[in-house]
Amino acid sequence: MVSLLHRYNWTSFSIVTSSVAGAAEFVSSLEALEAKSREKNVQSSARLEILSVVNILSNDNVTETLRDLRGTDTRIFLLHCSR
Repeated sequence: MVSLLHRYNWTSFSIVTSSVAGAAEFVSSLEALEAKSREKNVQSSARLEILSVVNILSNDNVTETLRDLRGTDTRIFLLHCSR
């Protein structure tokens, strides 16, 4: 995923996760990559920026939760789920 972000110069993105195993690790690893890309001594062409993190806990609130993203500038979504 990160290779595609760099390849197409997609620097701003949102993360959508569910409550499956590994979701917290997925978010924290992307946050670490974002922090590393912001370091002054790292010579990267693109600085990553996480615009928002959305955690969908149940099927009942999917529409409401994703509706909140409608008004943002997010165009790239990284999805971590089981299905």
